Amino acid sequence: MPIAADRLDEAEEWMRLLLVPNLPVPLALRAVQTFGGVAEALSAPLKELAREVGGRMAEAMRAVGEEDGVMGLVER
Repeated sequence: MPIAADRLDEAEEWMRLLLVPNLPVPLALRAVQTFGGVAEALSAPLKELAREVGGRMAEAMRAVGEEDGVMGLVER
């Protein structure tokens, strides 16, 4: 049974979030809850994101959110 493309996209978004260096899972989950989803958390305005997870983590999350797919993370 093939996996739907939207499920793969969602899985990739979660991988991006969970691969943010030094991002504690509770902060990641807080950001997802605050912004309404993983994609929304990764693309949230930097100032708003920093209020939730701190400046360094916000910058790291934004950098991962801008990567070209999970392979961009793996190739680092």
